[in-house]
Amino acid sequence: MIGHPELANDPRFQRAGWAAVRPEAAEEFDEYYLPWLMERDKRTIVAEAQARHMLSAPIFTVQDLLEDPHYQQRGAFEEVDHPETGPRLYPGRPFIMSDSPRPPARRAPLLGEHTAEVLCGELGYSEADLERLRQQGVV
Repeated sequence: MIGHPELANDPRFQRAGWAAVRPEAAEEFDEYYLPWLMERDKRTIVAEAQARHMLSAPIFTVQDLLEDPHYQQRGAFEEVDHPETGPRLYPGRPFIMSDSPRPPARRAPLLGEHTAEVLCGELGYSEADLERLRQQGVV
């Protein structure tokens, strides 16, 4: 795969776990492997490895994810307007079900945005309790 078929029979790299047993062997192998890696992009490397039935996957940056054709085709990211940052791409739902409409992605809440809803609505605090907590700097 990396253009050095002679390495397949090289005794330095034959035994499972060779890099752990002989760390210097990893450095020797890197002399062949790193130049090959540097000449290719991550998608090409993964495609070549997978074509040879080798387990492989790229390590994506956020920008890589946003530009990935697979994620774009699936609509994996949705634009959501946020009151403090403006429009942002948020991860959408992780799966699509054919008979269920996909609810829109929601923005992250602002700090304290749901305090009254949770304390008064869910936990039974009164409005007076909430005001007292605010005056005390608790919320």
